[in-house]
Amino acid sequence: KLAGIPQPKISRWERGKEAPSAKYLPKLAKALGIPMEALLLGGDIEPRNGQITLRLPIVVRVKAGEAVPPTILDGDTIEVTLDMAQKADAVVEVKGDSMEPELHEGDLCGVRWQDYAAHGQFVVAQIDDFDDLTIKRYVQKPDHFVLEPINRKYPSYSSKRHCIRILGKVTWVLRWYER
Repeated sequence: KLAGIPQPKISRWERGKEAPSAKYLPKLAKALGIPMEALLLGGDIEPRNGQITLRLPIVVRVKAGEAVPPTILDGDTIEVTLDMAQKADAVVEVKGDSMEPELHEGDLCGVRWQDYAAHGQFVVAQIDDFDDLTIKRYVQKPDHFVLEPINRKYPSYSSKRHCIRILGKVTWVLRWYER
């Protein structure tokens, strides 16, 4: 009640059904009277250049090209700022060149898991088959939407011809050479 978070959500956290997303951490920390960083990593917090950084797992390698089954990554992590961690639920690695020159192979993308997008946003989506994922630009049309690559040698996917499920939107990008 002190945090202003619905009881059913807290109950799901306590039962291990889901983990709190970064947007709830400030409210939870304030209600508990502890630094927010303590909720994230306990003693593993590293201030660097005046900013708090932490390591997030890179959960999946998603194809930027033809939609293919994703590669689940085990153990890879990336150091990000607290601000980046609050904007993303997960980190995915780009594989392929369909989104060049805006996204390159090896880039890491922060993704907020949600089932909708706004025109022009980059999204992680499932196309036709449960195992096939891709990253594309979401383009809203009057009566449907299209997932478009930046690199025109790859196909677009129309919601009129494909069963498309938006899984999340890209909230930030870290270039492979910036890591």
